[in-house]
Amino acid sequence: MAALSLIAALALGSSKALAQTTVSIPSSGASAVAVSSSLFNTGFELASFPLFAQTYLSNPIGTKHATRIQRIGPGFWPLTSNLAAANPLWQPQLNHLNTTGSLTIQDAQAMASGIGTSNIIAVEIGNEPNEYGGHSGGSATNATYFSDRYQAIVANVSLAFGVGSTTPFFAGPDLATYDFHNKTDWSIETLFGTTDFDKTGNIKLATDHWYLTNGDTSIPDIMNHANMVNYSAPIAKAAKYFNTFTPHVDYVLDEFNVLNGGADLTFSSSLGSALASVDFMLYAMTLGVKRVHFEQAYGSNQAIWIPCNNGTSVLAQTHSGYYALITASEFIGGTSGNTRVQQITPGGNDGSRFSAYVAYNGDTPNRVALLNLNYWDQSQPNTPRGQPNIQVSGIPSSLSSVKVEYLTNPGGAAQNADQTTFGGSQWPYSNLGMEKKGVQNTTTSFPVKGGVASVAVPYSSIAIVYLS
Repeated sequence: MAALSLIAALALGSSKALAQTTVSIPSSGASAVAVSSSLFNTGFELASFPLFAQTYLSNPIGTKHATRIQRIGPGFWPLTSNLAAANPLWQPQLNHLNTTGSLTIQDAQAMASGIGTSNIIAVEIGNEPNEYGGHSGGSATNATYFSDRYQAIVANVSLAFGVGSTTPFFAGPDLATYDFHNKTDWSIETLFGTTDFDKTGNIKLATDHWYLTNGDTSIPDIMNHANMVNYSAPIAKAAKYFNTFTPHVDYVLDEFNVLNGGADLTFSSSLGSALASVDFMLYAMTLGVKRVHFEQAYGSNQAIWIPCNNGTSVLAQTHSGYYALITASEFIGGTSGNTRVQQITPGGNDGSRFSAYVAYNGDTPNRVALLNLNYWDQSQPNTPRGQPNIQVSGIPSSLSSVKVEYLTNPGGAAQNADQTTFGGSQWPYSNLGMEKKGVQNTTTSFPVKGGVASVAVPYSSIAIVYLS
């Protein structure tokens, strides 16, 4: 009979055995995409940054391997010293409406002295120019106007920082997600391809914003790999463009999160949103996206941790997005900066509720991510959690067993981060973001025979399989 996805078979209540999902690891990383260990980072909304800076987290991103980059707006440069112990790089922002050269130079000089030029990866000018006209009409600026205005500001900023006119030091245009699927008047490809935006080669990062939903979906809906790939087609198109663009410019998602705005934290603090985030971030790697900045806005759906209490309504805590960053970063860890990533098409599965990726250390398989996006939650009456075994082949013959760590929650996909763990550990606010080991027993091993292991991957969980 035709193979059904795992969730479809469960929903139909079929008594027949589910098709075996198989994952075959390519022996060579020749088709894999090189990625940086500093791919995953965080960004702060301007109004939120003082709240995050006043309560320092020892491990503000919670990743073991990433070079931390923080993105903020102008005006708070002395506050950056509060996070100096984390050794971050910064991407500060200048107002696109700064029409006075002296004001622009003052702001840039404040950045240089407050942050330090060596701690700045790029300077961003403007923000979401395709939104300057609001959601109801066309963009207030066309691509040529934005390009000319941007480069006029760059001339003053370059003087303040003492960088040459051909030095790659700037980021833009940071187009808004909303208009990608609606009324975009111009795209990032239009800006770079038809204007003088990067005529002198001073653009270092080509930047867009990307959110997986505007709030018109549910947790089960967001946990769908096939839908995510289809929805993210504009990102795949832009990444492909910049993979061959000359002079070289890194394509960066300068804002990323699951849900765009809103104050209801139920959706974004769920395990399901973390699973969807990991799936997108790993997929983005395979496209050639060079950096992903996980967006932070205090008290909104975009917060992956809350740094301080807001009365009794919002309490300091880490959310599930924090664990998404940890999981994605761990997947590309342990490779001495020589990481390559490839998506694996599963066998016996239509790929809508399951995805798989392999990370190579150079040309050697290093880790495999198995994402079971089938929805399960304890709120479903009389529905046991599915526990399928995934047959993984192509494991190095030198291994007799593989260690596996899980991103999971015993209550399921709709639960918040209170019981979410990765590898049995938590990174709670009570520890100021430091790892708390042994919270749950969610690290195990599976035997390997003939290069094949049968790895259990429960519904609504991610398994990271270590091959070295």
